[in-house]
Amino acid sequence: MANPGAIARRLGSNLARGTRRLLARSALAREGAMWLSLRLSPPLEDVTVAGLSGETSLNLLQVLETLDAAAGDPELAGVMLHLDGAPRGWSKVLSLRRAILGLRAQGKAVAAFAEVLDAESMLLASAADRIWIPPSGQLFLVGLRTEAFFFRELLDRVDIEPEVVRIGSHKTAAESFTRQAMSPEEREQVEAYADDLYDELVEAIASGRGLDAAAVRDLVDRGPYHAAAAREAGLVDDCLYPDELEERLEALTPTPGPAAGPRRIGLVEAGAYHTLRAG
Repeated sequence: MANPGAIARRLGSNLARGTRRLLARSALAREGAMWLSLRLSPPLEDVTVAGLSGETSLNLLQVLETLDAAAGDPELAGVMLHLDGAPRGWSKVLSLRRAILGLRAQGKAVAAFAEVLDAESMLLASAADRIWIPPSGQLFLVGLRTEAFFFRELLDRVDIEPEVVRIGSHKTAAESFTRQAMSPEEREQVEAYADDLYDELVEAIASGRGLDAAAVRDLVDRGPYHAAAAREAGLVDDCLYPDELEERLEALTPTPGPAAGPRRIGLVEAGAYHTLRAG
């Protein structure tokens, strides 16, 4: 015999899913050219995390699904990215950057807006057609750094002796427990890794902003920047307040047919779009 509680939960889940789809459908029914509004906030987990209100935010896979669906959607004019900081982890940032470049390859316009940009969020934003920050915004483009933690002294205090089998000079994974500072071999690896990330950052910004790689390295050395200085350096396109964004998006949305010029737009939230077009 079926569990009445399980049946009730299933009915409730189906009702909630149907309600979400109905609300999403009404959200997509907008006048004017449709733009997808996507807000990215750290840490952007791989799995969905429920908020205190019971609502859920899109996880990394769902965001990538949404962007993939947007790339092939003839009804969508572009994507407006709101960056509340970069997702934690360069692999996530690079995955999202590839998805944004895929959007542009399909003819979709992409704009990015952030109150503050750091190296990782700038790496992501540099894939967009336009980068905007408010007049009070900041660009903390100051290069990269890495950190390492060592626990040998702590283990000595509690009389714990780590036992490690090490084969090879550069097998340094356990050095956090056996040393009090970085070995030359580990430093060599960490510096090589940081150099690779830095080269990736410079090349991405240079490509996205139409700058020479040497010029970008010089700009990084001279950072950080306030909003006006970032605009003068060519790292962002303009300084805008949030209530000015829609007008700028309209300017990026040409009128189809012989009548050239901007046209009205309608913004749809990524959650609603994912429910109907990508979920």
